[in-house]
Amino acid sequence: MGEASLKEWHKPQNFLASATKEQLYLVNLTDLEFSGVCRERYGVNKGLYNTIEDYFSKQGIRNILYRRLYILEFLNDVQSRYTEGKRSHLTFGTGGLARALQTFFINRKRNASLKPLKKKEEL
Repeated sequence: MGEASLKEWHKPQNFLASATKEQLYLVNLTDLEFSGVCRERYGVNKGLYNTIEDYFSKQGIRNILYRRLYILEFLNDVQSRYTEGKRSHLTFGTGGLARALQTFFINRKRNASLKPLKKKEEL
């Protein structure tokens, strides 16, 4: 998908405006630090993190700040759905990560106005 799909998928100004101070801090970390946050909070190793980031990049999310916001939102969404709100390391079976990414992306694409990102307490 190219830039046209990106424009249809989200409205960056509104999306950034809904981000918390903590999320804005996190997305500006170095790659090593950001992937470390993903590992600590969600149990996502560097390989899974790279796969998730690559998926969003291939969907047209080229801006690293937006991509990282979506990564945080995706991981929080998956964690809340599959761990019933308990902080737990995420596990994906065979093909599970691809299905979760596709479901997340389709649900976001269908939604004309994105829901605000989760509040700090919900991360």
